[in-house]
Parts: sequence; C-alpha cells; structure tokens
Amino acid sequence: MDSKGLVSIITPTYNRRDFIVDAIESVIAQTYSDWELLIVDDGSTDDTKDLVTPYLQDPRISYTYQSNHGQAYARQQALKSAKGQYVAFLDSDNLWLPERLEKEIVQLDANPDIDVCYGDLITIDEQGNELSRENMKRYSGDIAPLMIRQNFVSMNTTLIRKEAIERVGGFRSSVARGDDYDLYLRMSAESKFLYIKEYLAKYRVMENQISSNKEARFTSDFEIINHFIRNYPNAMSKLKWWRGLSSRYVSMGRYYVSQKNKPKAIKLLSLSVLYAPYWVGSWRALLKSIVA
Repeated sequence: MDSKGLVSIITPTYNRRDFIVDAIESVIAQTYSDWELLIVDDGSTDDTKDLVTPYLQDPRISYTYQSNHGQAYARQQALKSAKGQYVAFLDSDNLWLPERLEKEIVQLDANPDIDVCYGDLITIDEQGNELSRENMKRYSGDIAPLMIRQNFVSMNTTLIRKEAIERVGGFRSSVARGDDYDLYLRMSAESKFLYIKEYLAKYRVMENQISSNKEARFTSDFEIINHFIRNYPNAMSKLKWWRGLSSRYVSMGRYYVSQKNKPKAIKLLSLSVLYAPYWVGSWRALLKSIVA
C-alpha cells in the first residue's frame, strides 16, 4: 500500500564521490519532509559507500549496492521497493532547491488529473558555479506529439504519481541512454503533464556525462521513438507522427551543419522535408544547409 503524501526519491550513482554528499544534503534541506531517499550504487569503485554511511542514521535514507547494470536498471530496482505515493528522481551529481518538493506536491494535490509535474533547471559547472538560468521551451497537457520532436521534460525536477509509472511498466533496463526520455515518452501517451515555471533543481554539466555524446544520443533517441511507435500506434494522428519526426531530422541536420558535415546534414534535412513537406521549417533548414 502506498503511503499517502510520501515521496520516494530515487538516486542512482556510479563513482560520484565528489558530488553525492551535496545531492543528499539538498534532499535533507527540503521544506517538505515526508520522503524516503533510495540510493542505488551501481557498482562504484570509489569511496561512495563510506561517504553515504553517516547519512544512514536518518531512517528515511537507504543505500543499496549492486554490480554495474546501468542507470535504467538501478532506477527500476529502486522503483520496485519504493513505498511512496509519489516518485521523484535526483541524479547523484545534481542538486535540488529547498522548496522543490513542496511546490510540486501543492500542484499535484490541486490537479488530480495531472500525473507528472516538472519545472526548470539552473545549470552549474563541476565546482557548483552557476552557468545559466536559460531553459528550453516546455509544455503542459497531452505532450506526446511534442515529445517526439524533443525531450523537454527535465528528469531532476519531475514529481510523478507512482501508479502512473507502474501503468507503463517503469524503466526498460535495455535502454542504455535516455532512459528518462523513454519513460516520459511512454507516459505521455497515457498521462497529462504540468509544467510550472519555477527553478526546482541545479543541473551539473560535466564532460563525462552520458548525455554529452550527441551522435550516440541521436541513435538512442530514434530507438526509443521507434519502440514508442510500435507500442503506442494510436498515441497521435499520422500527421503528428510525421511532423514530430520531421522536427527530429531538422535538429540532427542542424547539428551536422554545425560540424561542417554538409552531405550528412543535407541527407537528414531531406528526410525532414519528406516527412513534413507542408512545414516551411523543414524546407528552410534544408535550403540553409545547401547554401551554407
């Protein structure tokens, strides 16, 4: 039985000894105190365990060590033992602002038709210095057609009804990159999202992050999208499918333009026109790549 009001916070970690303490402290500093923090150590070889151990005196905090299986597997294992009515995610190199949970609990309590609430991020460097408060455009409601175009849901700010995650089966352990995108894309077929224009977390930018490899992320995103299309064929009209895929190809094409790979850019942007010939944006991007 889920505990009413309890938030299960899931933190997977792997060799983040320089940041894990700050992440834990940001949870302890929350103005909303009805939470449990489930730390899953995915095979760290540093002294993460020694740093976490003193915090285990707080009965709300637990630590589990497992051999390295990947981030999605770690999150899914924690989800299986989560006791809360709500679920939140905090990566071990990021931080929450103190009112993060409180602000979102208020929103979900006031909007019973909403399953996912999320907000904006402050970007910081490895030393914790603020880099930017600029965020991409985010959306509320039935967001599936827009999620095909781009993942704009910031994982470290989401508060989710646990039952909504369970409806789609949680995380797929086979997803090596973008397991957050995979989850939210599947959830978008069945759940409504609420974006609140509030800074809720600090996102740390580092060179060795999984998300830093653009080309690998493109491949992963298309695998996720293809899985979604196969399993949720009625999530949107064909026109919306095609428009979303066209936007994806435009984003990829622009990247390759920036990398001076004109042949690949033109190929991808030609596909964007093929999927949405009625969208002027696809034609504009293609023409710009040709004359670049």
